[in-house]
Amino acid sequence: MNILHVVPSLDYGGLEKIVYDMIKEESTNNKNKMHLICLGKGGHLYNQLENDIVKKYIFNQTKAIDFGLLFKMIRYIKNNYIDVIHSHSGAILYAAFAGKLCSVKKIIHTDHGRYYPEKKLRILEDRYGSKLIDCYVCVSQEMQHYIYKTVKVKKNKVKLILNGIDTDKYKPVNDKTRLKIKYKYGIAEDTILIGTVCRLIKQKNVEFLIDWFLTYGHNYNNLKLIIAGDGPEIDDLQQKTCKCKDVIFLGHISNTEDIYNILDIFTLTSETEGTSMTILEAMACKVPVVVTDVGGNISLVKNEYNGLLFPLNNLKKFNEQIRSLLLNNELKTYLGENGRSTVKTKHSIQNMLNNYHELYM
Repeated sequence: MNILHVVPSLDYGGLEKIVYDMIKEESTNNKNKMHLICLGKGGHLYNQLENDIVKKYIFNQTKAIDFGLLFKMIRYIKNNYIDVIHSHSGAILYAAFAGKLCSVKKIIHTDHGRYYPEKKLRILEDRYGSKLIDCYVCVSQEMQHYIYKTVKVKKNKVKLILNGIDTDKYKPVNDKTRLKIKYKYGIAEDTILIGTVCRLIKQKNVEFLIDWFLTYGHNYNNLKLIIAGDGPEIDDLQQKTCKCKDVIFLGHISNTEDIYNILDIFTLTSETEGTSMTILEAMACKVPVVVTDVGGNISLVKNEYNGLLFPLNNLKKFNEQIRSLLLNNELKTYLGENGRSTVKTKHSIQNMLNNYHELYM
């Protein structure tokens, strides 16, 4: 079976990691022939995919409506006898039109997340694109409700498939290994670390996290803030913290499991989320999480069971949640244990991949 994934790009991010894992799984375990088209640019994960695993192309899209690009995709689909097209957030329209014109057997789209407030054009793209496809996949119940109500996709086309991660890769390490990782990054053994792993864009709201640290961080001994990730906001964020030596920017990190395993607390202060891969990864490493009560976070984190929630941009409540963990090791352990158990039970990568594979058949 020839399966084509269509994405805007394949650089860093949760969507991109999901597509990367799906391509490798289908190629290796299910022996399908995998194809990948990036409408715009390639990126880090694009370069990591070996040519013997996937046939991949970059279309270098430069304008919103490009009929030349559509015709290129049609030619590609016909020349490579594509059986299934699987598009992802931001790529539904070209994939749906090209697939329909080529009478592809199955056209699937996955919505990995929405940024609010939404542009009307994005809503219309998904609404009209959904009319041409067989299945519209949502990664959280909150998103599923939004797709019904606002995007107005027919309910019989919508399916819920929760994101999953590799719990053999993302797992807690022993104290000796943890100390080695700290030493690698020049961090003292007794340092308490709060941190986040994300793409540095406005929607991730990292500025709020920094504001909290600059306001309250001095109240805690040996506390440092780690920010792992890159993106368009990095220069402004670094400028904001230029006088604070206790905020550490690590840039992009490939082995993020190392970062989770030296954190005492993981936090994500996003304005919106689908099913956050970084929350799942941190939980799988038994790190207690403190995250905003928005989007798919509400489904992932049950407050005071496997993590802590706080209202968006509520500095006082966020500080209360952080303080409760810093003063209570038993609570940290309890949340960490339940976090990993939740991920292993509900969010394994194999469950996710099996659900997608069923859609392809």
